[in-house]
Amino acid sequence: AEREMPLLREADRAALSAHGAPLEPHLRGDEITLFYAAVTRAREQLLFTRPYVADDGQAWEPSTYWRQLHGLLGQPQPLRVRPEDRVLPQAVASAAEWIEQGYDPAAIAPGLAVFQARQAARAAGPFEGELPQLAAELAARYPPEQSWSASRLETYGTCGFYYYVTHALKLEPRAEPEAGYDALALGSMYHAILDKLYRRAANPSDLEELQASLPGVARSVFATAPADYGFRPTALWQQQQTELLRVLGDTLTELAAVSVGWTPRYLEQRFGFEAAPLVIDGPAGPLRLHGFIDRIDVNAAGQLRLIDYKTGGAPITAADLQDGRRLQLPVYALGASEALGLGEVAEGFYWHIGSARASSLKLEKFDGGVAGALETAKARLAAHVAGIYAGQFQPQPPDKGCPSYCPASGFCWRYTPSKF
Repeated sequence: AEREMPLLREADRAALSAHGAPLEPHLRGDEITLFYAAVTRAREQLLFTRPYVADDGQAWEPSTYWRQLHGLLGQPQPLRVRPEDRVLPQAVASAAEWIEQGYDPAAIAPGLAVFQARQAARAAGPFEGELPQLAAELAARYPPEQSWSASRLETYGTCGFYYYVTHALKLEPRAEPEAGYDALALGSMYHAILDKLYRRAANPSDLEELQASLPGVARSVFATAPADYGFRPTALWQQQQTELLRVLGDTLTELAAVSVGWTPRYLEQRFGFEAAPLVIDGPAGPLRLHGFIDRIDVNAAGQLRLIDYKTGGAPITAADLQDGRRLQLPVYALGASEALGLGEVAEGFYWHIGSARASSLKLEKFDGGVAGALETAKARLAAHVAGIYAGQFQPQPPDKGCPSYCPASGFCWRYTPSKF
């Protein structure tokens, strides 16, 4: 209990302070404030401790806080711990302490092996995603007629463990529910608006026509977007629609600037589904692929230019294709020319809608041009599928960081937050 100072009572302090004396109240309730702050900082668990024996061996009486907590928590039986007591197994902090406490060293050998493997700089071994024992199961899961999507194989190129938890174990990221649209819904809205806009245009190369039609097309998508894409609009939804319109208007302008001599011809082209399969050489025979091509432009010579829309602004470079992390564009180029037979692909790039710019990765500027990009993609695709069949699922954080939507983000020991 706090007590007033006998030589300077709280009332005297207040009176002197009112006349300019630099005095603060002595009874400020610091303990209450600190206790409140400590309790409200907890997110999952609270551990309350107190001494029960004083230095002179006398019993240490519990504080008012302890008594109140004890009652609120249903009078639980406190665990009494003494320095000479043996530490509980779950509280041991090191291998040396485990042995010091008299526990069997062999009992923690498996755990130590796992821990040491996961502390190594390079992921390797059975505790780090090398699972050759799954080869037979994987071969049965992915038979020769299996059709692969470029985005799924990109997942493997990003991180083997990312692929394993997402597609082999079919886990989903655990995210807190929140109002408003997420990145997936935003991308779907952008794609739907641009697809409808170019399809309805009498002249899809006429920027003035596109800009004039944009508000109406966008409103028709926005009207049903919450139900179509599964989100609950917030009070900012109207303002957000205005901002999305501005972003789309900017992207139309910049796309037109880089599209002189090109006319949008094919939108949302499918290949490798019911018909028109794309087949390339795989690690153990033909490798079948399928996909959706956002947009294909045509020039006066009949050549093709592919554009793949991206909502995010993370840079996409030639190194991403070289390392097998970005394969959609070259796969789509193969699908357009070989599966759909639409013609020769002369150019291709990813288009960042939000920043209204093309990716630095361009098929025609890749080492060896478009042909070099396609051959590199084929080699990476075959290597990815071979790795999957071999059970190679080691966690390997990308240089730019791991995607936040990886289902393993909450428990992967090598997870590195994305820089974008």
